[in-house]
Amino acid sequence: MVAQKVAQFDFEINYKDASTIRYRTLCSIERDVLAPGGLVVRYLGQEVRTVPKPTKITKEDNVFQFHPIEPGDPQLYVAVHDRWENGLRVTEFSIENHGGSVAHQALLKLLPDTFGSIEFPTVDTLAMGRRALLRPTIKGGSVFGKHNLIPLLSEAWDASGGAKEDFVVLLEVLYWNVNQTNGYSTMACLVYDPLQEELRQSGSNDQQAKEYKVVRIESTRIQRRVQITTD
Repeated sequence: MVAQKVAQFDFEINYKDASTIRYRTLCSIERDVLAPGGLVVRYLGQEVRTVPKPTKITKEDNVFQFHPIEPGDPQLYVAVHDRWENGLRVTEFSIENHGGSVAHQALLKLLPDTFGSIEFPTVDTLAMGRRALLRPTIKGGSVFGKHNLIPLLSEAWDASGGAKEDFVVLLEVLYWNVNQTNGYSTMACLVYDPLQEELRQSGSNDQQAKEYKVVRIESTRIQRRVQITTD
């Protein structure tokens, strides 16, 4: 306090009694050359704290807390594949259950809803060790490119200024356990690499073009979703 040239500062002590009434005691610490150690604590007052009434949260509000998963929970991991089929380019996602139980009603979506015209099919049931393939459908898109996300990702990267080497879109897979009592969330990053796309387009042959990793998945995180209500 001497070095900082502070003569006094205030502080408070918060506590409650056995009946859960909350209090606040206000005090100060002051420099006093006559006191032992050169400091003295003074009582300034006490007051009853008013605790705000909690906001009522209903099931329809869709408020969730996230908790770590347990070994017996379903755990879905995502991969992405950029490939050609019958001369058409296709973006395909795979979700695989590496957990200890069956996953139900798995739905993949991109976050935020920047690409609102994209729909993914729902996977009703995915057993342990099994994999499901999901193709996005671009509503209103050309019949020759309705499953190809690369043009949309390229346009979004260009609209962002194109300054970064990679363009990242968050994705989430929501799903339930067998009894639909516990919900789960797999979050990951869908990474678009414009440099790889440029190299792919300049490839000397189809085989060389297919070797470039234009899209990939990074930073996967799986959590249990617990809905909060005050009912």
